[in-house]
Amino acid sequence: HLRLEEHMDGKATININEVWGELDKAVRIVEVILKGGEAEHSMLLNRLEDGSLRVRAKNIRSLLLEFRQIAFERLMKKAGIGSAVEERFDNVFVTILNKTYALERLLEAENSLFVAKSGRLFNGIFLTWIIVITAAVVGIWSSERGRRRAKDDLLVANRQLQSQAEELLEHREHLVQLVGE
Repeated sequence: HLRLEEHMDGKATININEVWGELDKAVRIVEVILKGGEAEHSMLLNRLEDGSLRVRAKNIRSLLLEFRQIAFERLMKKAGIGSAVEERFDNVFVTILNKTYALERLLEAENSLFVAKSGRLFNGIFLTWIIVITAAVVGIWSSERGRRRAKDDLLVANRQLQSQAEELLEHREHLVQLVGE
């Protein structure tokens, strides 16, 4: 809007082809929002699914196309400040701004809900992961405790066997001595 106004005022630094390019870019952005695809800076967007938001975006696209048409008409007629074309031009621009800001607020609210849901999902996954890890650690700790207990029991049994073997050896030696006598 402002760049077209500056061009209409005769500012030589304003290239009208760049102004048309910016208007076309605005229309493309709305189309990407509607259809999905690659937006600015190689950012990929999903297709806008919500019906009421789609209607709003389509309305904005129509207003942008109307704004472009009025801008072209204004340039061709050289309709300056105070003309009926300039008034339509300003009114459509204000409508575009209001509807765009309203859609932006709705999309931000929807995005906030998505972020909140994602956060809850992340927390749920994280909690599940902690529970699994804790269960695994407790299981390993319990197995290790059982292994140590079994090892200790084996050591006790081994000592008993060695003690009994020593006793048997002593009895054998005593028997050999008795037989010898």
